[in-house]
Order: sequence, then structure tokens, then C-alpha cells
Amino acid sequence: MRKRAPTRATRGFSRRARIVPPAHAGRLGGGAGGIPEVTKVSALAEVMVAVDERWDRLKAVHGADWQAPPGHADLDPPHEAMQLRQQFREAKRSTDHAAHPTRCGRC
Repeated sequence: MRKRAPTRATRGFSRRARIVPPAHAGRLGGGAGGIPEVTKVSALAEVMVAVDERWDRLKAVHGADWQAPPGHADLDPPHEAMQLRQQFREAKRSTDHAAHPTRCGRC
């Protein structure tokens, strides 16, 4: 591998890397192990993931002319639509919803 001469933009970069102290575990928030592997997500984020999964199922049903798509006999079109509506209701009822104001005025 060939070394490149430092450019004007990167000239002081290696010097800065030497003087910046490494982050210790307490500063990273993971205790002795460093960065935590798992973090708790908000209720609104969980509902958003569920809505996204349900929406993918509804798109598959739509692509199959509102019938159960081939290979997915478990998908019932009216039930999928109803579940999506209920998930939106759950998102509205979550405690996180109050922290995120709506713009439409109807929610």
C-alpha cells in the first residue's frame, strides 16, 4: 500500500488522534462492558415497527388483487386492514404520542 502525503484538510488529524483521550466505559453508558448491546425503545417506536410490518402485509394483499397472496394463506385482507387501523389507534393512545404533537389537528 502506498502512503499519501497529508493534504491541507487532514494535516493535523494524526496529531489530534494522539491528544484526544480514549472514552472510558462510564462515559459510554455501558458500565464495565462499554457500549450497551440492547436499549429500551419507546412504546411509540414499537408501534411504528408493528405498523410497518402490517403495512408490508397489506401491500402484499393489494398486489394479489385483495386476495390472500400465493404462499401467504394466513393473510386475510379485511383482518389486515382492521389490524392496521387498531395499531394506529394504539399509537395515538401511547404515552409517547403526547410528546410528539400532530399537525393535522384531527389526531
